[in-house]
Amino acid sequence: MEDKPSLLIVRKRPLEAAELERQASQLASFDGIDAYQAKLMLNGIGLAILYKGERGVAETLGDMLSGFGAAWMIVDGPPEVASPRLVRGIDVSAHSIVFKTNDAPFLFAGGSRVLAVLGDLGGRLLTKMMRVAARQRQIRLTEDEKYAAIIQSKAVLDLYVLPDAFANVPAAPLAPLRIVLGKWNPSGLGDQASHSARLNLDRLIRLIRKYAGIFRLEMDFGLFQLPGCRNEYSRREEDEARNLHSLSTYGGYIFELYRQQEARGESIAGAKKQSAPPKALKGFSGLAAALGAKASSQPAGDMLPLMPPDEPDLPPPPQIKIPWRRPIFASSDLIAAGVPALYLFLSALRLIATNERLLVVIGAVLQSGVLFVAGAIAMGYGAFHYLRLKRWIENTPTSKVRSLAMGLIEVEGVAVRKYQVISPLTMLPCVYYSVRKYNLDADAAQPSWSLSSVISSGLVPFYLDDDTGRVLVDPTRAKIRPTHTQTVSGPCPLGMVTALSMSENITYVEESIPEGATLYVLGQAVEYREEKPNLVQRVAERLRRLKGNPARLSAYDADGNGAIDADEWEAARRDATDSAIAESLGGGAKAQESHIAIRRPDTAGVPFVIAGSREAKLTFKLRLISAILAFLAFASLCAAVLGWVAAFSLD
Repeated sequence: MEDKPSLLIVRKRPLEAAELERQASQLASFDGIDAYQAKLMLNGIGLAILYKGERGVAETLGDMLSGFGAAWMIVDGPPEVASPRLVRGIDVSAHSIVFKTNDAPFLFAGGSRVLAVLGDLGGRLLTKMMRVAARQRQIRLTEDEKYAAIIQSKAVLDLYVLPDAFANVPAAPLAPLRIVLGKWNPSGLGDQASHSARLNLDRLIRLIRKYAGIFRLEMDFGLFQLPGCRNEYSRREEDEARNLHSLSTYGGYIFELYRQQEARGESIAGAKKQSAPPKALKGFSGLAAALGAKASSQPAGDMLPLMPPDEPDLPPPPQIKIPWRRPIFASSDLIAAGVPALYLFLSALRLIATNERLLVVIGAVLQSGVLFVAGAIAMGYGAFHYLRLKRWIENTPTSKVRSLAMGLIEVEGVAVRKYQVISPLTMLPCVYYSVRKYNLDADAAQPSWSLSSVISSGLVPFYLDDDTGRVLVDPTRAKIRPTHTQTVSGPCPLGMVTALSMSENITYVEESIPEGATLYVLGQAVEYREEKPNLVQRVAERLRRLKGNPARLSAYDADGNGAIDADEWEAARRDATDSAIAESLGGGAKAQESHIAIRRPDTAGVPFVIAGSREAKLTFKLRLISAILAFLAFASLCAAVLGWVAAFSLD
């Protein structure tokens, strides 16, 4: 019997592009690790399976991850989980909390280490993340926003009271305390109890945080896929029971991650306990306001923030969309139409065979060789055309951005975003993406996949950067060959879109050009003048960025009430105006600037190519097409000559 493969699971974290490239390239030196897949597994939020195979290889990769500062663990499958103890109520004393469960009461002593897993069984968190991504083309959810989304949904809280040292206890499943929204008696909160089940759960979390020595809150359940952690967003009772078990499995993964980290001597301390009691809540302003824990976004040790830091201040992409319409004829329609078409073709042959006059005319045309000569001329022209393009490309030298000349050029560099574009499937920064959705018609006599919809980033301009400079690329009417393809079928979430793919009858195919990918661009370099925004537009843009950055916006909260009033917003507007004026006076914003851009060549027939491969692959394809057309032209000409010879011999 073969040994079960081991799983190397890593906690993702936000990484700079250069650091991500370095780590991925080092991991790709191992068999079974692809550099692109490694980037997906290392960068972002949540847990991901980096490697599946021999345990020795997994341990070697794990040591490399430790050198990177990443948290990781090795498991042989989903962890064993113990049945949770349902909390029915609480009793609070000066130094402890007694949880009344469906079993025996549980004493939670002050100063204990606590792992809290807050799960969303209603899908509100995922929905909010999708809306933010669709609106801003980036993830802008803070910890506070994630917390508020879960609390206002079908929230379930699992509490794991961790031992003082994992080495002192066996690696056995730990039964969590489970608190279900609205299904426990909040009277133990005393004066803090309210008629709102969500507010009661929020205040209980604050209370636990107050008593805990070390408090770690995990809120990523349902946002990624691990074995045994599938979350079905439905109202069926069997799905709810399965989701609760998945939540326990997710907690088991986190518990095992902490246990293995401590066994390796790595810190799991997390944020320090606050000395001051939490401030009073105003509605659901989020975890930081509830706990008074501003350090939650800067945890110590290896426990990194769950959400990536703010993206660079890039503007949203212009609404340049590639229109897509559902094909008028699906593949099944074409097959169905082929039957009558074949019938008509056979009927036409029968008519020709029985009509002597038609046979004479067709024979005369074929015998004259006109059709073969016309075909030879057309295919010969095509062969010459593609051969000319091949020579044109080969004779175009590869230029550096710093020394670009106007006209047909060839440049190689890395892709850099000009606008905030995020691929919806893998949630990676990119300069171009296209996602095709296929549905399986399982009820048909012969099940087949049909294209359902296509979404695309559109023809959004981006930069090409080499070691000498940066040039703008306008991809309008270009032949774009994406550098990476990701296919996901059924419930295999990698990003937010796939987390909704709960049907085995759905397949997504994403083609993208990630930021930092090496690109080869063949096009025409032209000079253009870029209009700069006026003062009002620059102020509006600064305010838009400020609203999208809660950390910077909170600096204007003078009274500390968690909300920005009219006077505070006016102060922010004044600062934005002063900054824009200072930029203008300092010469940072000229009315117009001359730049060089690469676009489609003006010469007819010259290709505009954006691809990840060098010209060798492109020229080989052109050479092959030219050779095939030349052969067909020669064959057609030979057929015409043979026809003439046959006609002459008959005469």
